[in-house]
Amino acid sequence: MSSFSKMFSDEKLQLVTGQIFVGQAILIACKLGIFKLLINGPLSIKDISHSLKLEERSVQAMISCACALELIECDSAIYKLSQLGQSFLNETSSLYYGGVFDLLIQQNEIMSFENIEKAILTNKPQVDSGTDIFSSFNGLGGTRSFVKALHQKAFAPAFHWPKLLNLNEQKKIIDIGGGSGIHAIAACLNNPLLRGIVCDREPVLPYTQEYIKEFGLEERISVNELDMWENEFPEGDVCFFGDIFHDWKRDKCISLAKKCFRSLSEDGLIILHEMLFDANKTGPFLTSAYNMKMMLWTEGQQFSHLEMQNILQEAGFREINVKKSLGNWSLIIGKK
Repeated sequence: MSSFSKMFSDEKLQLVTGQIFVGQAILIACKLGIFKLLINGPLSIKDISHSLKLEERSVQAMISCACALELIECDSAIYKLSQLGQSFLNETSSLYYGGVFDLLIQQNEIMSFENIEKAILTNKPQVDSGTDIFSSFNGLGGTRSFVKALHQKAFAPAFHWPKLLNLNEQKKIIDIGGGSGIHAIAACLNNPLLRGIVCDREPVLPYTQEYIKEFGLEERISVNELDMWENEFPEGDVCFFGDIFHDWKRDKCISLAKKCFRSLSEDGLIILHEMLFDANKTGPFLTSAYNMKMMLWTEGQQFSHLEMQNILQEAGFREINVKKSLGNWSLIIGKK
């Protein structure tokens, strides 16, 4: 009996099994239109079941998952979107996250046990049958759905981090692999004297220009076709990488940082926007989860704050500083 003298809760083990199903239930709820129904007003389970032509048991299962994640709230058996749900699941919201869910639904087969195991055993991504999603003209990384999903994922953090830094003393921000350009857009909107260049591959740039036009920044932000491995970077005062370093191996990140160093003006800044591990890579949970996603999507990984600092130091940067930003995001800042 001595081995049972200290009893532990099995909640963490239940989380291992439960989160697999909860995430899929939210994606299905999105696909079926449950969140769209609730945008128009509160409904009962019976109302939702009738609208979707589903059994009440099925609807309740999805609703319960959404309530547990605080996306939906209940009052006297009537359900409505929470403030969080209204922010991220209402198509009219600037923070709408549906494109992220749509991409995960589109690529859902890679989230099977078989494909995750294959990624781990082979140390290779599984999206697009294991090809580099950024390499092909017709690859997933150059599609509207991919750019849209990354735009929506980055929107809230992109409009938060410029509040932590005063960039008005800088003249030009160079957004490398910028996709929709949302980070450069947010930086320029928060710093009226700042101008920007969003650099990406040719298939992406038409979408980039659409987003820049949407925010009325055509006069301040331009686009530049760039292969970040083959081409030197445009000259600027700030070189920004939003969720880029985690796509690549350490030596490639050093190569990018060195290119950035060469292109920057004296006292110019490199800014990395990433989810970071702690020093021992034991957490946080969301970084660990993101790291597993990278096993399936790219050749990269999430780095610790110390690893990021070492990469920038090896490239020649000094006065390296790490700032916590929105949620689990951080800024790693170095000066030339």
